[in-house]
Amino acid sequence: MEILQLNQNTKKERITEIYNNILISMVAAGPAIIVPYYGLVWKSRNQLGLNRPTFNLNNSIFGGIKAAPTIIGIIGTQMILTNGINNGLTMLGLDGLQSKVCSLLSVSILSIYPLALFNGQTMGVNWKESLRSISLKQGASIVARESTFLGTEWLAETIHEHLKTYMGDSKQTEYGSTAIAGGMASLLGHPFDTALTRDQQRQANKLPSAKIIDVPKGNFSMAGAIPKSVAIAIFYYAYKLSNDSLQISEGRSE
Repeated sequence: MEILQLNQNTKKERITEIYNNILISMVAAGPAIIVPYYGLVWKSRNQLGLNRPTFNLNNSIFGGIKAAPTIIGIIGTQMILTNGINNGLTMLGLDGLQSKVCSLLSVSILSIYPLALFNGQTMGVNWKESLRSISLKQGASIVARESTFLGTEWLAETIHEHLKTYMGDSKQTEYGSTAIAGGMASLLGHPFDTALTRDQQRQANKLPSAKIIDVPKGNFSMAGAIPKSVAIAIFYYAYKLSNDSLQISEGRSE
């Protein structure tokens, strides 16, 4: 009886820990997107053949604040899905690389709508237009783009090992490694992001409420790659820093 009670308590503690981690990650994601948001607006304009946008509060700080709830929702949804899918895969006997690939692909597919919604925000397309203009090509582009982040954790660890040699082992080198890995993964998946943005605008142009932006022909696969890569790197750094700070605060409060 005591063993059963102990197992139940351990299970409750584990569920509470997972819940707290998800909640902390969601809270950390909101502020982390505000600073780099302008870079994502910049990349979307370049992908549509437009020049760099004039920097102002609407396409930077205010835009980031408006986009924060979407990012918070995406992070929370993906963490919940990842946890559930990983548990299911474990029960099926899948682990290691097989489990990671299946989990990432499944989560990416189930996150298509919120990820399309966020990308639409960087383009000035409202949520109704984003949802109404979703297409199979956009879905495939999102899944392909997200798949390029599969090795980010391994890459960050590898970069961290090299940085420690020259800069020492510290939180700053850990955060820097995460940022570099995120930026590199962003570059790798950028052609898919461009395909998403361009098709999203083409589909939105068909809606009577949308702001019409002609999508020029040509090779724009890497247009906006640098501002997006820098923006993603900043987001990864800020998110990691914020998440760890909240985890420490949570530990002190217990």
